[in-house]
Amino acid sequence: TGLRQDYNVSVSGRNPNVSYYWSLGYIDNESVQVGEKYTSLNSRLNLDVSVTDFFSMGINASFTYQNEGDEPIDNGGYRTASPYDAPWENVVFNENIPTIGELPNLYPREYLKQAGAGSNRGNPFLNPAYITRQYDRYRIFPTMYAKLTLPFGFTFTSNLTTRLDFRNRYYYEDGENPAWGHGGLVTRRHNTGYEWQSDNILNWNKEFGEHRFDFTGLVNAERAQEWYTQARGTNFSPTEALGYHAIAFALVPSVDSDDQAASRNALMGRLNYAFGTRYNLSASVRRDGYSRFGANHVYATFPSVSGAWTLTNEDFMADRPAWLTFLKLRASWGVNGNSSGIAAYAAYATLSDNKYLNYNNGYFVAPYLYINRMANPNLAWEKNQAWNYAVDYGFWDGRLRGALDVYTSKTTDLLLDKKLPIMTGFEQITTNVGSLKTMGFDLSINSSNVETANFTWNTTLNISYSTNEIVSLTGEKIEMIDENGNTYMAEPNDIDNGWFIGENKDVIWDFEIDGVYQEGDEAEASKYGLYPGDFRYVDQNGDGVINAEDKIFQGLTSPPWYVTCLLY
Repeated sequence: TGLRQDYNVSVSGRNPNVSYYWSLGYIDNESVQVGEKYTSLNSRLNLDVSVTDFFSMGINASFTYQNEGDEPIDNGGYRTASPYDAPWENVVFNENIPTIGELPNLYPREYLKQAGAGSNRGNPFLNPAYITRQYDRYRIFPTMYAKLTLPFGFTFTSNLTTRLDFRNRYYYEDGENPAWGHGGLVTRRHNTGYEWQSDNILNWNKEFGEHRFDFTGLVNAERAQEWYTQARGTNFSPTEALGYHAIAFALVPSVDSDDQAASRNALMGRLNYAFGTRYNLSASVRRDGYSRFGANHVYATFPSVSGAWTLTNEDFMADRPAWLTFLKLRASWGVNGNSSGIAAYAAYATLSDNKYLNYNNGYFVAPYLYINRMANPNLAWEKNQAWNYAVDYGFWDGRLRGALDVYTSKTTDLLLDKKLPIMTGFEQITTNVGSLKTMGFDLSINSSNVETANFTWNTTLNISYSTNEIVSLTGEKIEMIDENGNTYMAEPNDIDNGWFIGENKDVIWDFEIDGVYQEGDEAEASKYGLYPGDFRYVDQNGDGVINAEDKIFQGLTSPPWYVTCLLY
């Protein structure tokens, strides 16, 4: 078993102008996997100061130190290792050989067996005994803010969040391990991450009789940077006694690095309007920029509008049936943007390096560079334009309540990695391809079945249906021939990626399997270059060849229907 320890101490207080909270915690966890351990030191500070009646400021900061401990033994040994075996030679079970630590280094490593008795698997304690490592991480996350209360119902809030992340991973394999022959191996990896985000928000809230207005304006900017360096060396000479502290002694060194940066900014305005308890309107527009998109489409604009009407608050509904407690209609339209899943510099041509053996009055290793990615300056935001119509209801004083949402949306400029012809010299390119239509509904039904002083019984039922259809892939039409030999212009399907216009994007398009060829089926199997024991693929067109034309649609990878029911 593994012992888990968690300690925490904190202090807090407040007066009319200052509130504070500070905590310090320590975690020491052991796994059931021998040698696996994790320790952490955590601290948090929350401070809020009211400088004046109209101005306040503060900070919320956290600090974390993590250490992943020594190298644990490999997992899975409990499936194959004998429970009657011991990882050490029998001579260690002698009081003249003292213990030197805890598992897996209970005894000196020279007494470890190279393999478990009666098995062909290695000794799981052997490698960790010859590995020294230090995996630690420091993270500092402070958020500083200030809030200013202005006349006429305005407030201004400014937030600045920074994230500092330092991770060091030092690793050394001792060349004395009888199972290795590399003469010592050292890896030193350094990861540094720095992020900042600035949000400046202006709010205005005002009421004029039954009219209520709420305006929010946002100016956002953020940036994230990462630096990665790795140094590696093997075959140490004249000594490897200093381990990862002296990587310069490695006769076969190698280094690598990878630095990345990305930035975003945004402008947003949103206005909410309410009249009494009956009508609600909301409109917003947002303009976002992201550096990972192509130079021609860094920015995009996303508008939205929505409204709601509470019918049961209208005067003409005063004589409604007693069972109808609440009824509200909602509708919305908007455009959302998606930037997730884009690799760093996906829109730009990037270089990779390698080495080759050159000759000039003798052989020597020469470095060279090559372009490993095709640039796409037109890589743009993926956009989703959606309509939503809904009704919220409540019957019998809320004992039966819920909502029905019906939606339809069209996603354009989907962000996908598209395969390229081999003649281009590149395997794929990140690009915007086609459009996808989605439609469906969500129905929720909540009921209070029994309510007494000592017992309650409630039910929640959710039913969802969602389907989609590929409308377009590239938008480029080519000349095609129908089954009657007539030519026409149409957009082709993408056979390589399994995308078909008019079909669901999650279709299963594959060969139909009709069992397995048995002994005695040699003649039939040989027609397709197969043998008994191979799958029997159905030749859909009967041309005697199994190829892509024999694949058929066989359902979906994701079901369109979801039904959940909770009783409590």
